[in-house]
Amino acid sequence: MENPPPKNGNVNGHTRKKPQSIRNGWFTEIEPSWPGQKLCLALEGFSEEKSILFHETSKFQNILVFRSAQHGNVLVLDGVVQLTENDE
Repeated sequence: MENPPPKNGNVNGHTRKKPQSIRNGWFTEIEPSWPGQKLCLALEGFSEEKSILFHETSKFQNILVFRSAQHGNVLVLDGVVQLTENDE
């Protein structure tokens, strides 16, 4: 049985922090390049603990993968949605 990742613990030598783009069961994309535009996606079951599949910051970018209520798995790079499972 797989152990769930700690909320703000240490995973493989990396400190795990909750993504700033996720609050109260919602992911919010706000990109300065698109003023006046905002994208919000509900997390599956509005549960941050169950829906965040991967979150890490590399030397190059912030990577987030989460499960949304309507679009399946979602890949987010630097706070911007790149693709969803429903895009395929």
